[in-house]
Amino acid sequence: MRISLGPTVHLVSVVVSVTALLGACSSARSASPSAQPTISVRPAVPDGWSTIASDEGDVRLVLPPDATIMLTAGSVLAQGPFYDGAVSWEVWATGPPALIDQPRAGQSIVDWLGQSGWMPKPAKGLRGGPTSERETILPAGRALEVATSLQPGTPDEGRAIVYAIETGGGLAVLRFVGTPAVLEERALDLQLMSQLVEFGSQPEQSNP
Repeated sequence: MRISLGPTVHLVSVVVSVTALLGACSSARSASPSAQPTISVRPAVPDGWSTIASDEGDVRLVLPPDATIMLTAGSVLAQGPFYDGAVSWEVWATGPPALIDQPRAGQSIVDWLGQSGWMPKPAKGLRGGPTSERETILPAGRALEVATSLQPGTPDEGRAIVYAIETGGGLAVLRFVGTPAVLEERALDLQLMSQLVEFGSQPEQSNP
């Protein structure tokens, strides 16, 4: 798999609501209004899974037992086991405080993800595959899911599934990277991770 890890994260300077941007993307695809998805309910954390928080406490990613934590500064980055000398899958969650370059007014989310480095780009000798997108509702917020691949149809094919998630402080990003076979095999785990991720500071618990 030859998808690069992507962007360097920074501090936020601009906050742009994703609601209007998602609406613009939807309008460009179809003139008729689409049905609003049901708000997703955060499921229970499965036995054996662990909640990993960023050093700043604004990102909380729930991971399966075979995940290895790679980074917790400004975000949470984890990888699955190595198969044949390569990482089988990777997940990276980053909240608005680490994403200084939020989308500009009128900029599409897909374009923003590409310019920010969250979406893999074809390079010399690498061929890009088709890109799909769909709106969804996660417990963390309304989101646009974007999926694409590099080197489609070859043994080196890599796939990326990226969620741009609306939060109260701006856009957050959750990205999965891996081979199509592994991501399909772990589809339920990916779904759980996307439904369990949280962004923002945790509310203080009152003393009994």
